Amino acid sequence: MSDRDQRSPEEKEKSRLRQDAYEATERLQGSLKSHARSLWPGLCGRCSHLELMVSQSEVKLAKCGEFNRALDSRDPIVECTGYWPRGHPTYNELIDRAKIIWLPDHKKGEPGTGVYL
Repeated sequence: MSDRDQRSPEEKEKSRLRQDAYEATERLQGSLKSHARSLWPGLCGRCSHLELMVSQSEVKLAKCGEFNRALDSRDPIVECTGYWPRGHPTYNELIDRAKIIWLPDHKKGEPGTGVYL
């Protein structure tokens, strides 16, 4: 029996509420990100590192969070080594979500090898 099956009903409910809150936050952030994407040209408009501000008078200011550089909409970026698509999980998020399965080693007395799935 896994640890998940041994949780109390209260723990299961807390977990479900955390998941619901996480999904609602993701939906809100997704709508903000798609709004940012529509406001900025080039590769940066689709990048997770874009930091965008729009003033009350519609002045748009943008910065690359990866390279700490101001961006100019008149000269959009078309190639970037720091590009990471918006909405895609980071490498660390992927590792956090991965299940680790320990495979037995063929030699007796040695620990198995961890495999990410």
